[in-house]
Amino acid sequence: MTMSVGAPPTHHTPADLASGLLTAGVIGASLTAFIGGCMVESVPMIVTGLVVPALYGLLFFLATLPRRANEAAVAARTALAMIESLEAIRGENSDVPVRFDLSVVPDDAPAFRVEMWQDVNRVELTEYRSGGTVVVEYPPDRPWKTRIVRRPTPEWEERAAAA
Repeated sequence: MTMSVGAPPTHHTPADLASGLLTAGVIGASLTAFIGGCMVESVPMIVTGLVVPALYGLLFFLATLPRRANEAAVAARTALAMIESLEAIRGENSDVPVRFDLSVVPDDAPAFRVEMWQDVNRVELTEYRSGGTVVVEYPPDRPWKTRIVRRPTPEWEERAAAA
């Protein structure tokens, strides 16, 4: 049985609302202090307008550090995936965004489908075609963050070629 995996629905908690209001307040107050300090030529107001957002950014970084460390500690799993469909969007530079519909088949878990976007170089675009097999990595607790491995190990290259 195949299941489709997408990003889970986001639920806005009161903490998210408070964080958003605090961020908006810091941005508004620091911008007001900076512009007001420039208008009245007050150096302490100008410095306050520049220092407050920097301190808030540092505090936000330190507050979210444990969550990001926990997410990074989960080892990514490698699996084979079949490209069900792909659609390249026209881009201005050498890397174009491509939407992939993949059927991921892990060795030790049930198969799942995922839709993902990844930038692909125009030269490498011919390597990806519908029905082809690619090597992917994904965090087991967040399969919607699947990424195609551009340079897989020789073992995974052989497995993809044999599939």
